[in-house]
Amino acid sequence: MRRLLVLLTAIMFFVASSTTIALADDNAEVVAAAKTDMGLIAKKDFEALWEQTSNFYKNWARIDEDTFVARWTLSRQAVGDLIGSKVIDVLVNPSNVQGYSGNIYTVTFMNTYPAGDAYEFLVLIKENGSFKLSNYGGAPKSQGQAPKSQGQR
Repeated sequence: MRRLLVLLTAIMFFVASSTTIALADDNAEVVAAAKTDMGLIAKKDFEALWEQTSNFYKNWARIDEDTFVARWTLSRQAVGDLIGSKVIDVLVNPSNVQGYSGNIYTVTFMNTYPAGDAYEFLVLIKENGSFKLSNYGGAPKSQGQAPKSQGQR
């Protein structure tokens, strides 16, 4: 009985560590893909970003390339050049989206622009063996903080 318990424990440890290793490999790969995508956003190369966007998202959003590029161009025109970027978080969640099965990865960046710092996140999914963009969001770092008034200490 003791041998069986030891064997079962060893098998459970192996399965758990294999899953952890797989997630660690995916995390490294998804961070690399997210950095590439953030670089395309920073360069305002939205045609190349379209190629890195998941077919799942394109179909879900019912968006074509011209509309995608136009929306990104209009939304980024006032942002300015990216000065610095750092990955600050990676979340992995099982899918809860109808029509998609697999893990959903959210990579959050702290980005610096001439106007200030911003949190920006990219959501990626694995499609045909590689990570593809499926959503984006962001907010100024100072959002939610009370503004400091002149003369206040």
